[in-house]
Amino acid sequence: MLKLKRGNQVLMLKYTNQLLNLRMEILRERLNKEVLRLGTNTDKVLYMSKELDRLINLYIKLNKN
Repeated sequence: MLKLKRGNQVLMLKYTNQLLNLRMEILRERLNKEVLRLGTNTDKVLYMSKELDRLINLYIKLNKN
């Protein structure tokens, strides 16, 4: 499930391949910008790297079925 906030509403969406692809692409872009800006050894970069790994693993699990 993906939790999105829109104003005071919280939307819960199931992951789909398209949504996962979009999320991974956005996270990759943000990660690349942070690495260029800050270097590789910062908490923010490490967190985004772990989040990207988590999304990739989820994508792999979804596509096994």
